[in-house]
Amino acid sequence: MKTSTAGHNLIKSYENCKLTAYKATSSEKYYTIGWGHYGSDVKKGMKITQAQADAYFINDLAKFEAKVNKYQAKYNFNQNQYDALVSFAYNVGSIDGLTANGTRTIAQISAKFGSYNTQKGKVLAGLTKRRAAEKKLFNTAVKASYIYEGVDMSLVFNATYYANRYADLKATYGTNAAQLFEHFKAYGMKEGRQAIDTFNVVTYKARYADLQKAFGNNLPEYYKHYCTYGHAEKRTAV
Repeated sequence: MKTSTAGHNLIKSYENCKLTAYKATSSEKYYTIGWGHYGSDVKKGMKITQAQADAYFINDLAKFEAKVNKYQAKYNFNQNQYDALVSFAYNVGSIDGLTANGTRTIAQISAKFGSYNTQKGKVLAGLTKRRAAEKKLFNTAVKASYIYEGVDMSLVFNATYYANRYADLKATYGTNAAQLFEHFKAYGMKEGRQAIDTFNVVTYKARYADLQKAFGNNLPEYYKHYCTYGHAEKRTAV
């Protein structure tokens, strides 16, 4: 997975971009610059442009996404959970402790966010606020969005139905709605798979000669047509 725009914004809201190298505390080993970029490559007096700061951010983000992605197969984090954990890792360094190396449940992970609000044993208001924001995002349900080439495909796609109908998909993706929809876009429509009980593309194609003339064997176009026009025109597909 990759961090969404909401995740980017959460991290940046707490990192406060600075274009001149600084030390957050005098005891820090290295300097920090940009969106919290920290390390031996940052020198005293160093200055960068906003573009360089943004480039550091993207590179750093990839490192912390990898820290979260190593647990993705176990947890199937949704986008909000993932974004919250990347923000946590960006600040703390990893999610190993938070997840107890993958042994905690989702509920237990959520409950542990607030424990990481100290520095050298002292509770910091900024960290307390950040952990609360991360926990809130982590616990926020993801509203499914099924957009394909600008068309809302929710009339022809239901993730639970799709997974339950095809054992191969359920074995591969479980109940991860985002990954199931990616499969549907890349392969499912072209293969004529049914992803909701109210739409069968084979039936829809066979029933309407005007659509056959317009789309031929380009099956994704039938799915799109139903969502854009067919349903409103009270055309049937089962």
